[in-house]
Amino acid sequence: MKNLLLIAAILLPAWAWCQPGSIIRLANPSFEGTPRPGTLPDGWTDCGFSRQSPPDTQPGYFGVTRKAFDGNTYLGMVVRDDGTRESVSQQLSDTLRTGRCYLMSAMLSRSNVFRSLTSSFIDSADFTVPTVLRVYGGTSSCSKLELLAETAPVNHFKWMEYEFILKPRSNYTHILLAAEYEDMNKRFYNGHILLDRLSDIEEVVCDD
Repeated sequence: MKNLLLIAAILLPAWAWCQPGSIIRLANPSFEGTPRPGTLPDGWTDCGFSRQSPPDTQPGYFGVTRKAFDGNTYLGMVVRDDGTRESVSQQLSDTLRTGRCYLMSAMLSRSNVFRSLTSSFIDSADFTVPTVLRVYGGTSSCSKLELLAETAPVNHFKWMEYEFILKPRSNYTHILLAAEYEDMNKRFYNGHILLDRLSDIEEVVCDD
């Protein structure tokens, strides 16, 4: 009897982890920090292109004045007409596991004004074309091994909540958030997206 109780005590934590409702937490999911261009909030890693500035901790720069949905600051990422674009990543508190399903959400918006230097760093241009957010899974910082979720171009000026169901085909320890073009094989353009209040990543029952 004692042996059976010991086995149950060992197996119970693993069994409980597998149940829907398990939570993967993000560091600084509301992108809190000091507003500053080309500077990331703590907890996030720049995964952009070399010789290009990192994303921005907003508001207050490039004409962006929107009030944060949660806290005081949020993240701004751009895409450029030369094909370069901005993205951030972080290591997860636990692994996204193949064969399981997860729910996460984000508050997204764009600004009616966003004027910044182009890739030449000489001329300025409007960066107001609606831009897509894509979510990738990876096994190291900045890796993009699988597209897990994406939005349509974010064309609204109010904060709106987007929910994503993630169904990874492999195990992933990192997540990457990328501002990208609607069609990666067609016209490049200057655009941006604003991100605030990411949710925890919650395991849910898969719905076939």
